[in-house]
This record gives sequence, structure tokens and C-alpha cells, in this order.
Amino acid sequence: MMKGFYLLMFAAFCGCQSKTDTQIAALSSSSSLIASAEDQGIYATFSHKLTPNDLHRLDRHYPKTLEKLEKYQHLNVQDIKNMTRAGVADDVIIYEVRATRSSFFLTPEDERDLEQAGVSRKVIIALKETVDDRY
Repeated sequence: MMKGFYLLMFAAFCGCQSKTDTQIAALSSSSSLIASAEDQGIYATFSHKLTPNDLHRLDRHYPKTLEKLEKYQHLNVQDIKNMTRAGVADDVIIYEVRATRSSFFLTPEDERDLEQAGVSRKVIIALKETVDDRY
């Protein structure tokens, strides 16, 4: 509902006369947003995919983690730490956990260990939620 409202407001702002004009204006605005995101190197935030830089860092420093991601194998706590150390965005890590259908049964020690490794609270919460998703 709100999406339609914003689209209508955008169309009115652009001076669009017809539905086709409105669709073209909306499409061009979203394309330019994605293009500018690619230029800024934050495309992964929008697509939840590993960027070429992420792939390079993982391949260079953590090739086994990258191999698991490419083969959609289950991830473990060490893989999460590796992705964090490689600079992979939180949303991408969460996406990859879900894409590989990995489950994590985190103990309090595991949580402290992840926090000490620099894993964000957002990722830790998402890891804990994988148990609920599977059972």
C-alpha cells in the first residue's frame, strides 16, 4: 500500500502523465539507485550477494569457507568468524546462512567467542534464530 503511495508521489513530482510514464520513471529511479550503489561499493547491501572484493578476500584468506559457500554446504561458527574477518557485510552473512540452510545451536560460550571475533549482535541473533526455523 505504501509502495503505491510513494510511487504515485514520485510520479506526480516528475510530472508523469500516464501509467507508462510512471512505470518508466520508477524503473529509472530504482536503476539509478542500484547503479550509484555499485559505484559506492555497497551493492551487497541491496542484493545480499558477495561482492567481487568479498570473494577475493575469502579466496585469499579463507578458501575452505568460500568453497562451502559456492557448494551451498552448511556453515559452522568458524565460517561465520571467517566471513566477518574478511569484511563481509552482516546482511550478506545472514543471507548466506539462510541460503545454505545452516543451523546453529549456540552456547553462551559460543556467543562470547563470536562477539570477541567481531561478529555483530545482528548476526548472532540471526544465528540463534536458525534453530527456531528448523524445528
